[in-house]
Amino acid sequence: MKTVIVVPTYNEKENMGLLMKEIFSIVPDISVLIVDDSSPDGTGEEVKKLQTVYPRLFLLTRAVKDGLGNAYKAGFKKVIQDWPDTEVVMMMDADFTHEPSKIPALLAGLSDVDMVIGSCHKDPAGMKDYPWHRALLGKWSNIYCRTILGYPLTDWTNAFVAIRMSHLKNIDFANLDGNEFAFIFEFRYALLKNGARWKEIFTPAMPRRAGESKMQFSTIWESVRLPWKLRFKK
Repeated sequence: MKTVIVVPTYNEKENMGLLMKEIFSIVPDISVLIVDDSSPDGTGEEVKKLQTVYPRLFLLTRAVKDGLGNAYKAGFKKVIQDWPDTEVVMMMDADFTHEPSKIPALLAGLSDVDMVIGSCHKDPAGMKDYPWHRALLGKWSNIYCRTILGYPLTDWTNAFVAIRMSHLKNIDFANLDGNEFAFIFEFRYALLKNGARWKEIFTPAMPRRAGESKMQFSTIWESVRLPWKLRFKK
């Protein structure tokens, strides 16, 4: 299946070289689209250097940093417009919290569904390498989303997902409000509401290898507020 992985970045220069090496050694026929928000650390320039080594590596540079959700929207729109024959689109983080070795399993899972979600909450050991408070926050945020939104997913917040292009094209991105991390579960909810068949496979969350977390208070507040808005949205 012709597949494009969309990877949003902001100050991830240190991770780019090794991440691309691992991805393309595991799935050499895949394409990777880096959506970089003009990172001041030179992430975009590093990607341009790597493009001389990896011909299936592409770069979309955005002028400003205005949220993870908007970065994903821009990336998805580019895939739909520029590579319409794409069959599968994947979401993946740039910081190695998602193991490239799990990519083939996510793609194989699409044999009988429209969306495969990498879940670190299908097993209690899924966040064993994280501080207890981060693991607890992850657990309760997913219980929160599951209770309000009504679908029995174990992981609403992990952005390690494979989606059939046929379902991605049916999403009205202008109607999605999440600008930050909340976009992940809002987008997932939109796919489910549109009838996407789904499954989850266990993919443990790994600690960030380099760089710093982008989590802020505004991000948490959006994630608290948005599920209720989705629940009562007509």
